[in-house]
Amino acid sequence: MRITIGGVVPLLLCGFAPLAPAAGRTLYVAPGGGDTRTCLSAAEACATIGRAASLTLPGDEVQIAAGRYPGPVWIGRGGSASQPIFYRFAAGARLEHDPSDDVSLFTLDVAAPYVRIVGGEVVGTLRSISYDQAQANYRAEKASGKAPTHQRFNQYCIAVRADHVLISGVYVHDCAGAGIYAQNVDDVEISSNRVERTGWWSIQDPSGIDFHYGRTPAGGGAKGVRIRVNTVRDSANSVPFWQDPLNAKPTDGNGIMVDRAQGLDPRYAGIVLIEGNVVERSGGSGIRAYRSTGVTMNKNIVSGSHSCPVKGANCGDENGELNYNLASGTVTNNTVRAAAGRRALFAYESKVALGGNSFTGPVEVR
Repeated sequence: MRITIGGVVPLLLCGFAPLAPAAGRTLYVAPGGGDTRTCLSAAEACATIGRAASLTLPGDEVQIAAGRYPGPVWIGRGGSASQPIFYRFAAGARLEHDPSDDVSLFTLDVAAPYVRIVGGEVVGTLRSISYDQAQANYRAEKASGKAPTHQRFNQYCIAVRADHVLISGVYVHDCAGAGIYAQNVDDVEISSNRVERTGWWSIQDPSGIDFHYGRTPAGGGAKGVRIRVNTVRDSANSVPFWQDPLNAKPTDGNGIMVDRAQGLDPRYAGIVLIEGNVVERSGGSGIRAYRSTGVTMNKNIVSGSHSCPVKGANCGDENGELNYNLASGTVTNNTVRAAAGRRALFAYESKVALGGNSFTGPVEVR
């Protein structure tokens, strides 16, 4: 089934239910609504997405009208395999993180299974912070010797912390930390999103789209994670990771990152498919796999990595438009253009199978 959502690149759904709820109710959210209402008609719309989320049952669809909505939003009620819960954002529906919120790490936190997020816009705190402010926060956090506390500098726009989740057709931008982040999950699809200007201020070394740790489902049979036909631009880290030595170079800031897919669960056998994405102007690598097995990079168009969008900053020195580090997988049918002095593909202590790629720039496999 092929669809078009809000003018975003068409999405081929892999293993997910059709984009329609199964025999559920429709809940409504609108800027003129009220959170004491039933939310079960346009006339009785909720005012906030969080209120509607607290009322959902399997098979429901939440329709979110155009307008601005406050973040963060936590989704803690999930659907089922036959009755997922849909959140369908109308054109012009915009979820914004409060730039004064220094406590909440995630703007949209999907913490329940069988949830589908379709369309809309999620906006982070990046533009409310300057490079000098980020540097000052980094030095203060390092001096404290504690885990990061000022979360507006680390703010992640979308977090996926449950299995069987779809994030599709969302415009995600200006996130101080990661754009879309999935951790300790299986059977997640991140497709047809536009992710821009992410990770600049965070001391937690995020990337534009970041998959960190897979989780073997009960009974086994992992389905894997699919990162498909997204556009990712201007991801970078301008401050170092909080656990690195003071004044170390920043790391990561990649366009798309797979980080320790088997890190918490060595048994995890889900394949990570990174396919059909356009990745441009990443501060780190365009697409990177670190300590992960079964990572396929296919039909991606990657260029302009190792650039730093933050004036006056050092965004690190990751090398390789495509990068495997202590990882394995296949690299097929990609179009990769590296800048002078940079590698199109760098695979370090990794096992990769190559075929059908168009590389402009050196290829090094160690």
